[in-house]
Amino acid sequence: MSNTTGTAKVVSVTDTGKVWKDFKKITVVLDNGVEGVANAKNFPPPYNAGDEVEYEANENQYGILLKVKRADSGDFGGGSPTVVPHKPEIASSYQQKQVAADSRSNDIQVGQSVNLAVETLAASVWKESFDNDKYVAQVKYMAKEFYAILADLKTELK
Repeated sequence: MSNTTGTAKVVSVTDTGKVWKDFKKITVVLDNGVEGVANAKNFPPPYNAGDEVEYEANENQYGILLKVKRADSGDFGGGSPTVVPHKPEIASSYQQKQVAADSRSNDIQVGQSVNLAVETLAASVWKESFDNDKYVAQVKYMAKEFYAILADLKTELK
């Protein structure tokens, strides 16, 4: 296994049709006899046949891997690194709808539980005689109280 560096002219650049991660694998032949595979974001790469390039050739179990750049372009990989600011994740519309549906589902379950509690309490209060108007008024009052407690709980949990 050997590593060499140098300057040479490109004889040919060929797309192998293979991809590794986001890179196209290309075969590069140099005028000093060095031939190997390089990775490029796009094909054709930023160098062409006849261009003067700087290269690093690293031989390993896969063959000769090349890092190639135009002689006048700076560092391998296109120059100095740039800092890309972190973009906050934006939930897809499906995710937003799913969260909203889950929230509505939770609210419905809580509402049903409150209604059941109110009805159970109201039924136990008026076992002996039933007065519809009084019952409706009492259920409304208890529901209002339960929903006020629920609103306070939601505020505390946030």
